[in-house]
Amino acid sequence: MEFLAEKQVEQYVARIGELVQSNRVSVQRFSGGVSGLVWKVTAGGEKWVLKQALGKLDVAEDWFADVGRIEREQQAMRFLEPMMPDGSVPRVVHSDAINHVFMMTCAPEEATSWKKRLMEGEFQPDVARNAGLLLRAMHENSRRLAGQAQQEAFGDMTYFRELRIDPFHRHLIGKYQELGPELEALIGDLEENRNCLVHGDFSPKNMLVDDNQRVILLDYEVAHWGNPVFDLAFLLAHLLLKGWVLGKQADALRLMERFLEAYDFNQETDARLIGHTGALLLSRIDGKSTVGYVKEQKLKELVRRTAMDWIRHPADEAVANLREAMKG
Repeated sequence: MEFLAEKQVEQYVARIGELVQSNRVSVQRFSGGVSGLVWKVTAGGEKWVLKQALGKLDVAEDWFADVGRIEREQQAMRFLEPMMPDGSVPRVVHSDAINHVFMMTCAPEEATSWKKRLMEGEFQPDVARNAGLLLRAMHENSRRLAGQAQQEAFGDMTYFRELRIDPFHRHLIGKYQELGPELEALIGDLEENRNCLVHGDFSPKNMLVDDNQRVILLDYEVAHWGNPVFDLAFLLAHLLLKGWVLGKQADALRLMERFLEAYDFNQETDARLIGHTGALLLSRIDGKSTVGYVKEQKLKELVRRTAMDWIRHPADEAVANLREAMKG
């Protein structure tokens, strides 16, 4: 059953007797997601979030993905919650594999989307620092604490391929055949060099920030045992685009530098960061999952030129390239 109306969600939640102790259930749908339906659920004094995976994503082009990815999301959250800072990973409180649904704890009322803050011009270095520390904890703790069983459990990259490599990298190869060898090399790097749990959607839209600038990380449906460089590049691409669009290049650069510093980025061990960032930048303009806020053709051409240069020179020094891109 796909939840299309508030009444359906209310009736569904009211039947979860072990969780809901009140007959008064109200729901509110969150907007902005493309891969699932997300609802805020209130029952008495309790609040939760309900999420349901979609088989066809809500984008202009046809884009389908296995709804079983919602099981992977819960698996990742349960694995990560004990090893991450308190409150940074929501806790799963109800699971329904038949309807591809789960419910989780709700973030504090004051927490707001980092994307919203950025788009309103709030470029806060402490948030970027905390995002870097959080990602470092995820990568290092999973690498240190995961046994062979956990590595194998997250080893299937089906969802990552369906939601990232195919609509991003391979879609670009169809449009930019001259970049085929370089993009194939980046794909190979992601598929072959795997040593920790990777979030796969480390974007400002998936981070809620509380009044103390602490970060709560959401949306783990493409989490997998993979190459940590992807998460770094994914966030950098988003910060670059927002800096360009808002004319806040210096502020965006400051955020990227604080993020990489907190993560303890090592250029020698992550030599392909700039190439991966280029591929993700280009995919946000010409892939299946484009960003709607990049509208001006002149800026799109700037992004394309920068991205294509980085894809062709993937081992160039990352911070120097970011500084060059943010000039002006």
